[in-house]
Amino acid sequence: MRSKASFVRIQSVEEVRASLATYGGGIAESLQRRRPAAAGEGEALLTAINYQDVFGDLELDLGGAQSNLMAAEDKHVRSLIRISKLRRQRDALELKAHERLVANRRVLLGVFGPNRGFEVAALDGKTPRESKAMIDQLDQTIQLIRDPEGELPVVVADGVQLDLEGMATGFEADLVDLRQVRGQLERANKAAAKTVIAKNKAIEAFNAVFPPVAGILEGFFRLAGERELAERVRTSTRRVTRRQGAQGDEEPSEEVTSGEASSDNSEEASNGESPASAAEAVSPTSASAA
Repeated sequence: MRSKASFVRIQSVEEVRASLATYGGGIAESLQRRRPAAAGEGEALLTAINYQDVFGDLELDLGGAQSNLMAAEDKHVRSLIRISKLRRQRDALELKAHERLVANRRVLLGVFGPNRGFEVAALDGKTPRESKAMIDQLDQTIQLIRDPEGELPVVVADGVQLDLEGMATGFEADLVDLRQVRGQLERANKAAAKTVIAKNKAIEAFNAVFPPVAGILEGFFRLAGERELAERVRTSTRRVTRRQGAQGDEEPSEEVTSGEASSDNSEEASNGESPASAAEAVSPTSASAA
């Protein structure tokens, strides 16, 4: 689930590190042999470079940048997976609560009639499908059933007494579950937003390390006469810098915001009706309960 940009970065640094691991020792020895003899104190300091140590330090820089980038990327991906799971849980709970509301609404409206049904359980209009509106509906319904404006009659239909308290208990279980999953989803979105920031910082750090380090290695490889290896490093660097400058390279498609995401609050459809209402308008169960 890595973005294409991250895949390019990781692939490029792995190619450069592989070249360094495979050929770095031989190239370092070649450069050591090629360095001129010291003619003075200044040149003695200059020629005292240990190329093997230099290559080792550069490899550590590349490995650190790669590790930090992959860790930030993986944490971001895990946060998106958690959000996806929570959304599925929320959707399942919305469906469960909606079905309970529709079924019990039929009972209440059948027993009390539409006007009295509204007074008894605040049931009016279309049964909500979106969790926020459903929470408001459930809360109002539970309060009215348990603390009615007037005395509720004991209703017996076909020899069975209507259990309003049992109905309220079922509604309450749905209410608790929906509030819990919405809270978890909000926290997960906020946490994921932080992983976006951390990932972008890791990308900035990688971009600050990889091109200059790869450029140094390319120069050393050319100096040692390894033009093919130098060209490989150059190609890897160019892929990253091209991706760096590409429009829309970073994470707008993965960016998350706090609160419920667009699937929960798409707000208004183009015709001015919310997606939840539009879906309900063609639902057989809600049509029969409207």
